[in-house]
Amino acid sequence: MSWGFSIRSSMGRGLRLAPLRGWGAALTLAALGSTAGCASAGDSGGQSAEVVGETSQALTTHETACNGDPRVWEGLVTFDVCVGARIFFDEKFNGNGRTCSSCHPASNNFTIDRTFMQSLPATDPLFVADDPSFPLSGLEVPELKTTGLIRENLDGFGDLDHRFVLRGVPHLFSMFTSLERDATDGTSSAFAERTGWSGDGVTGGTLRDFTNGAIEQHFTKDLGRTPGTSFRVATASELDRVRAFQLALGRRNELNLNNVHLNDSFAEQGRLGFLDPQVGRCNECHGNAGANAPATGKNANFFGNFDQFAADHASLPVLNGVTIRDGGFGGQSVPAPNVAVSVNTLVPDGFGDGSFNTAPLIEMADTGPFFHHNNVGSEGPGINLPSAIGFYSSTNFNDSPAGQKLIAQFGTPITLPGNSIIEIAAFLRVLNTFFNLDLATQRLNAAKRINQSYWDYRKDVQHGLLKLGREEVADALRVLSSPDGPPLHVAEQATISNVLAKLDAAVATTDPGTRLLRTNEALSMIAGVRPSFGTGVAFTLGAGTLMF
Repeated sequence: MSWGFSIRSSMGRGLRLAPLRGWGAALTLAALGSTAGCASAGDSGGQSAEVVGETSQALTTHETACNGDPRVWEGLVTFDVCVGARIFFDEKFNGNGRTCSSCHPASNNFTIDRTFMQSLPATDPLFVADDPSFPLSGLEVPELKTTGLIRENLDGFGDLDHRFVLRGVPHLFSMFTSLERDATDGTSSAFAERTGWSGDGVTGGTLRDFTNGAIEQHFTKDLGRTPGTSFRVATASELDRVRAFQLALGRRNELNLNNVHLNDSFAEQGRLGFLDPQVGRCNECHGNAGANAPATGKNANFFGNFDQFAADHASLPVLNGVTIRDGGFGGQSVPAPNVAVSVNTLVPDGFGDGSFNTAPLIEMADTGPFFHHNNVGSEGPGINLPSAIGFYSSTNFNDSPAGQKLIAQFGTPITLPGNSIIEIAAFLRVLNTFFNLDLATQRLNAAKRINQSYWDYRKDVQHGLLKLGREEVADALRVLSSPDGPPLHVAEQATISNVLAKLDAAVATTDPGTRLLRTNEALSMIAGVRPSFGTGVAFTLGAGTLMF
């Protein structure tokens, strides 16, 4: 490994030396450069020498960017997490123009929805299937724009017309806590980690594998999907670094809900209902409002009849007169539809075993729509958590294999009596608010640190962090004021609105001293309002959410 030094100033207080990292030749101050070594033969994926050379140059570019990033200089983000982020946000892999962030933008909680997409220009790479310069009319379907659903060929590319599903884009927060597969759930151990919605999106099933799976599915220049021509595959080094970045997004710990107390009476009653197996029974699958089963501490797949309330879309494939629905996990080796997933039918109409893996709930309220098909949870001002929660007291769920297992365990179906649906929704809204405020605090503290150390240097990084922090504060306000239940913490909403005003002023000013002042004021207000929501909620956050 080569090491060098760049000179950086700190508010006129002298010069500092910052180490530069990268593989290859010596580094120059002028270029802030590192030279990445050429990809090894094992990294080439059978691609041409020209593609391998382009790959080497791409990695050099991303390493150089991180050698010049004050977040790395200050130790806020590791070099590898930074490089992984630059690959995630900037690298197109010689494809159709998309990056990983096309579907997972940092500014929208690392997911996309219809409202967000409507804010994008028609030329955005997300809509590359509409670009006549690419033969990609079959890459996506109309549901991308109307409901935020994307086409996924989870069961292989051998029959593009009949073997695909339509799925929403999951957020990427807190995968560090939810990747480990529950070996007791009956699914194949060939898929080592729980990625995507059903845990079988790529061969091998690991988060590391998922990057190349996404490139082949979504980045291709044509539907032939030929590595080295339609796109280039990621190297081992790129896969490692993207994984490091993704595992550094959001929470890296779980709560203990028995030690949590919420000050809002609806939210506190919702916490109790969430934990009570005779009320919500939620904790049996979403332990401590995360994604893991309490019995194993790992992420389990289960067949809950989730596709039975998915909308019928014109783009769904029809095979031998049967409309093919999403069969969940395990359809790769199945030659014909083998599972019934539609309402009131015993006719096999899906490939798989009908099961989907469990999603974390702490981040739920501001990352809708919900479930793999986006059919529950409105967008814009509304959240509609009650509809998502209410599904679990429906006949569809109680009659499902997962519902029947819970009935056998506890003796009764889930009923969610009285106000429990609204109360559990209030509980999840307040948990999400804690998460929002803590993400905002993390980002604002990083902006403050860079402001203090470098004054007006790399104002773009400072502004980016301030804007992302503002997004989280705005999410908190939207979650608390949602019309989908009683307004929560009305007095605190006024404080949060004032935080937004401080952050708007911090971004608008041209004076770094004023920017620092307004940032400090916003941080102080968040710290002051946070205890009003309750106690026992403490998150350990990864540094990946400081990147964009």
